[in-house]
Parts: sequence; structure tokens; C-alpha cells
Amino acid sequence: MATVGDTVVTFDEWVKRMDKSNVKTIIELAAASNLMLKSAMVGPGNEADGNTTTVRTSYPTGTWTSAYEGVNSEASHTKEVWDAAGYLEGYSVIAKRYVHRSPDRKAARMQEERAFIQGYSEEIEDTFFHGDRDLNPKEFLGLDQRYGKIGAET
Repeated sequence: MATVGDTVVTFDEWVKRMDKSNVKTIIELAAASNLMLKSAMVGPGNEADGNTTTVRTSYPTGTWTSAYEGVNSEASHTKEVWDAAGYLEGYSVIAKRYVHRSPDRKAARMQEERAFIQGYSEEIEDTFFHGDRDLNPKEFLGLDQRYGKIGAET
């Protein structure tokens, strides 16, 4: 039986393939604080600014019949979905005096960096599920926009 990692690269696997860099360290720290990031799938988009896919929105259900009754004609339906590519960026600003007065400067900086990493990690997860509410809703759709609500028709 095939597993996700056999056909699609997960975020965790993609990070392992990166060269040693600050970006890799940040991603590893973020994944340690948010398990969703470890199993998220990544891949290149089929457009310069995102990825277009077709999703099935309804399936034929068949017709229950008795003897000598007809069968309804049916078809499935699809829609095209576009996912935007984007970057989550920011700048960490730490008071120079705070860092220089700390007995361990690296630990003082890392304390603030961990807050950034945790905050970004939570923002990525929230956007994944609910989309980016601050932007045009067609920019970054979350899963709830793609799949609808439980019990609701899509």
C-alpha cells in the first residue's frame, strides 16, 4: 500500500533535503512546535504565482429501482480551484540594550525568535484551515473554503 511520502514530498522531507541554512533551522523549529507542518505536503505550483487544480464537487449516487422502473441519468460535477503562492515574512526587532546586558546573548535572542517561530507556525496552521482573513478571500483559501462545512453542500 502506498503512503503519502511515496508520491508527494512532505514539508518535513523537503526540509531534510535543503542545504544547511538559517531557513532550514527556522523551519525545523517551527515543525517541532506544530506537528501539522511535519506532514504538510509541498510541491511546485503549475503557475508562476500559484497552483490550479480541478476538484470534484459532486458524485453520482445511482437510482434505487424496483422491477420495471427506469434509471435516472447522472453526472459528476467539478470546479477549478486556484491556490495562491505566498510568503510569510516579518522582522524580529530586539532592543540592543537587552541583548547586550544579557549574560547569554544567543539565549536572549533565541527567546524572542522562539516567539516569532511559534507565532508564524500558528499563522500558517490557521491560514491552512481557514484562509487569510486579512486579504482578498480569493488569495489564500483555507480548507474550509474549499471543502465547505460539515453537513453543508459544496
